[in-house]
Amino acid sequence: MGTSETNKDLIIMLNDLAIIHNDRKEGYKKAEMQVGNNSDLQSIFKDKSQQSTGFSNELKLHIQVLGGNFNEETSLAGKLLRTWMSIKNTVKPNDSTSILDSCEFGEDAAIKAYDYALRSNTEIPAQIRQHLLEQQTAIKKSNDLIKKYRDLNLNHFNYNKSFT
Repeated sequence: MGTSETNKDLIIMLNDLAIIHNDRKEGYKKAEMQVGNNSDLQSIFKDKSQQSTGFSNELKLHIQVLGGNFNEETSLAGKLLRTWMSIKNTVKPNDSTSILDSCEFGEDAAIKAYDYALRSNTEIPAQIRQHLLEQQTAIKKSNDLIKKYRDLNLNHFNYNKSFT
């Protein structure tokens, strides 16, 4: 089955979002390893990594139906963020607030990518648009959760710091 010009643009856009999820999945795996013995955060990070795998699989299905090839790569920006996470973890091992900051940065980037995709001039069939909106909503909820845990960590840190 050949791909029309419209499908090619849509396939490129969906692959760009898939790359975001590949980065997100790898970032959360790294965060899960770096957070030490904090089982709450480990569980959240594992869940978000699995969420990205699921979203990526949905995108892959759409891409294949459209006649395209799925991109399983990560981006240079994602690799740089994960490298920065490693460097920060070397300086301050298991610093939950720093790890959560990095996760929030990644979630913000994912939300912006979805905003850009959904506002683009690319024709998006209703079913695919609906899936993208559902994924974006889930990422926004993830971002809110990450911010909540980061703020709790900051408050805990500041509270403990005031007594030292």
